[in-house]
Amino acid sequence: MPLHLNLYHEIQKQQLQRRRDPLKLGIYAVGVLIALLIGYYFYRMQQVYDVTRQSGQLQTQWQSLEPKSKDAAALEIVLTAQSKLKETVVSKIDYRFFWAPMLQKIQIAVPRNVQITTFRGSFEPGGRTGAISLNGVAAGAQPRKVAEDLRTALLAKCLQSYTSVTSNFSSLEDSEATVLLDGKTMATALFSLQFQFTVPLPGATPSPTPVPIK
Repeated sequence: MPLHLNLYHEIQKQQLQRRRDPLKLGIYAVGVLIALLIGYYFYRMQQVYDVTRQSGQLQTQWQSLEPKSKDAAALEIVLTAQSKLKETVVSKIDYRFFWAPMLQKIQIAVPRNVQITTFRGSFEPGGRTGAISLNGVAAGAQPRKVAEDLRTALLAKCLQSYTSVTSNFSSLEDSEATVLLDGKTMATALFSLQFQFTVPLPGATPSPTPVPIK
């Protein structure tokens, strides 16, 4: 039976002990941890670099867009002012009052035996309320009734186009003067007639009855 002698037994035992040395294993573990930390550090550095680069790009874009943003804001102010001005002009055009139809109504309502000596008219700026004042002379067998007939006729004409129409005499007095009309001498009366009215909104229907005088 052959005999085998291991002359390196002690050397191998020492090598095995060195490989199993806890301190050496700890050093290896620390080295691995340091390598992981270094790798994580560089990973985070790359992330910071990417964020910084994107921030720089956004800052550059903002610097290029900021003047345009200011110009757009200034343009918006100008356009808003122009739009408001346009709305104001259009509103004034839509709600402007034409005196010609009113004068035509007066012309139709005034009979031959009535003479208008003074006409005054006013209309609320930017509103819908107006007023007229008529001074004149009525002639006839009953001149005061002639003046009243004129008031009634003109009231009916105004109600065809306007709302909230009111009318009243601020003065109605007999006059000592007489006039010759159609070969007849007629008594006269002096009157001052007031009308108030409101222009209806577009599409509204004028009131068929006058507002009672209080």
